[in-house]
Amino acid sequence: ALFEGWVAQTLRAQQAYRETFDDLTYWSTHDGGPRVEVDFLLRRGSEFVAIEAKSSDRFRPEFIQGLRAIGDLKGVKQRVLVYGGQETLKPEAGIQVLPVPRFLKWLENL
Repeated sequence: ALFEGWVAQTLRAQQAYRETFDDLTYWSTHDGGPRVEVDFLLRRGSEFVAIEAKSSDRFRPEFIQGLRAIGDLKGVKQRVLVYGGQETLKPEAGIQVLPVPRFLKWLENL
């Protein structure tokens, strides 16, 4: 919970100081099946960036379940998992896995 809160505050600060995006929300399925969610959904105009936060120092494929599910949503341009590990990964097309230092650099260029 602390890690996700830190990511939330970092995103809010980015929006307040640099106006990088228009809106910050979250996303979840509501189709009656198992609930799948993405921690943060940034909106810039009609485009979206989906961000999932996990404090683990090791990547696990189940971490990107929500990022997979949101991939077909119209306007989603980027999907990112930020985590406590050291490796930058690309487990699937369109999904980036970034350690915290790389995430902060990525956010600067958003």
